[in-house]
Amino acid sequence: MDEEEMIYQTQLKELEEFESEITNELTNILSELADITETFCRICAYPRGAYNVENNAHFGSNDVCYNMFFDDFDFYALTKSTKTLRAILFINQEHNYNFNEDTFILIRSIFENYLFSRYYDNQEDSKQLFKDFLSNPLELMIGNLYILNKSIVKRQDNKQVGKIITGPKDFLLGLDSTYYSMFYSFLCSFSHCNFSNISSYIHEYIFTLNKNIYRIESLLFTLFTFTKLLEEIITVDGESFIDDSNEKHFYDLVYDSLQIQHKIFSYLITKYSYPQTEEPIIYLYLKANNSDPSNYNSRHKQFKKMLIKMKNSLKDNIGDLDKSKFDETTNTYIRSYPVNDN
Repeated sequence: MDEEEMIYQTQLKELEEFESEITNELTNILSELADITETFCRICAYPRGAYNVENNAHFGSNDVCYNMFFDDFDFYALTKSTKTLRAILFINQEHNYNFNEDTFILIRSIFENYLFSRYYDNQEDSKQLFKDFLSNPLELMIGNLYILNKSIVKRQDNKQVGKIITGPKDFLLGLDSTYYSMFYSFLCSFSHCNFSNISSYIHEYIFTLNKNIYRIESLLFTLFTFTKLLEEIITVDGESFIDDSNEKHFYDLVYDSLQIQHKIFSYLITKYSYPQTEEPIIYLYLKANNSDPSNYNSRHKQFKKMLIKMKNSLKDNIGDLDKSKFDETTNTYIRSYPVNDN
């Protein structure tokens, strides 16, 4: 082995060790977040709006009642997402098949939960929100309503009572709109039979179930979406916790998550600044279509753009977590916690 090859092998080993280190770091904080949030869901989260209905014989006469359903929807989204996070952690324990692409499918669910929850919490018409997000889906389920020309109508008199809530593109707030189209399209491409992802399932002209690409990306994007959901629902003024130490632990974990994301986004942005190696078979398909294979790396340029916008969105003011004091040189936040009256 000549000197140049030795240097290359040393650098490759160092890179593998670094990526293994950040993979473990991502897995560890995701496990911590899953544990603390599952406990929160069991102890602190309950359907306050539903309890209000049970104890209020005159329900419907006061809009305050409908405001209570914000908690029901939030805690539904949080519990659903925490179970999905558990599924992601479970399948990522299996290293024979490397379910990175399937993780993206699950991430899409957490991302949608976050976007809908954020939209719901920032609108004023609580009664219409209750109908659109809670009661209409239930009425459709039992057959009292049905869908006609993309509208929801009463079966009794065909009166329109709302529109179908479909994809989240119409419910974007803050900096979510800056990265949404690229990120959501990326996630959806793995949910569908999209041939652009053939690199994940073929190696040297042989189809395989064992390919391992996107390991870091899949874990980072899980942390990205789940943390945004926690910012929206958990780290907000007035939320109830088990005790003050539990509240501080949540805030610290969200701060930890944001710091980790800053670091790993920066690494991936640098990584995708360079051309990436692709499976040779891809160039044959492009050649068959008389396309210029030399342009293929533009995909990675687009991926880099998406990563930059996602990293920039970390500063978005979603809940009440103070993210105003961030030191770029040390990659740390000056942390701030709620002041509780005891």
